[in-house]
Amino acid sequence: MFKTRALTGSLLVLGLLAAPSAALAEADDLTLTPSESIEAAGAVDPTSVEAASLVQSEGSLVSSSGPTVVEIGGDASEGVVLTTPNGDQVEIGLPGDPDKRGRLVGDSVVFEETAPATNVVVQAVEGGGTRQLITIADDSAPRRHEFSISIPDGGRSLVSDDGSVLVVDQNEQLVTSVDAPWARDAAGVAVPTRFEVNGSTVTQVIDFSADSAFPVTADPCWSCWWEKGRRIVQSRGGQSVICVGKIAIALVGAYRGQTPNLTQQKACSNALGR
Repeated sequence: MFKTRALTGSLLVLGLLAAPSAALAEADDLTLTPSESIEAAGAVDPTSVEAASLVQSEGSLVSSSGPTVVEIGGDASEGVVLTTPNGDQVEIGLPGDPDKRGRLVGDSVVFEETAPATNVVVQAVEGGGTRQLITIADDSAPRRHEFSISIPDGGRSLVSDDGSVLVVDQNEQLVTSVDAPWARDAAGVAVPTRFEVNGSTVTQVIDFSADSAFPVTADPCWSCWWEKGRRIVQSRGGQSVICVGKIAIALVGAYRGQTPNLTQQKACSNALGR
């Protein structure tokens, strides 16, 4: 489990993160160096997500590119903290060895060998949110990668129809979401992947094989929802929708650029008493 972190911290952490390029050369005996992990992920990324700039602030690496402030810890046990404008926090624990220290490479923090043949590249994303690029060097790596997440009292996590993950509070207000998962091998071929949820644990399962072209990259991408009046409901046919006021903005898990139908809009209106 990760440790809750405030904005204050030891400058020693910054020294470990901001390792000079010479220090990166010492990692050549690893299966993938930090730079190789970043390059491998960028080569096959099917999304338009862009990494946000990180600045050092009293022991943390912080991005404020959107309404949500993103803090990335110096070691894996600290994970990532998303802080909304109203002060709510979502805490995300990284998979694998919690004792691994991060290396700052450009706008990415790379945690090396968090599991056999596995690096995790953590970024803040433009507009607020965070992604964790799992880079897998060969088939000795685990296929299951567990992320812990803070869930409000009375809340729950669920997998939506398209495979994305939603975390809601006791009033079914959306707290955070994880985009539908993707994984690609080095040739750009899709690798089967899915999310599983169990309480406060979100697991990405990556079903690569010995025949996959390595490295394989997978990318959980988390968004933080802070506007009041959002609610998850189910419309006719069992489809879930995200509601803002009386408007259904989209199907859950595919909310970007989607146009809800009248049944979904009515479901939102009824659910919120509008």
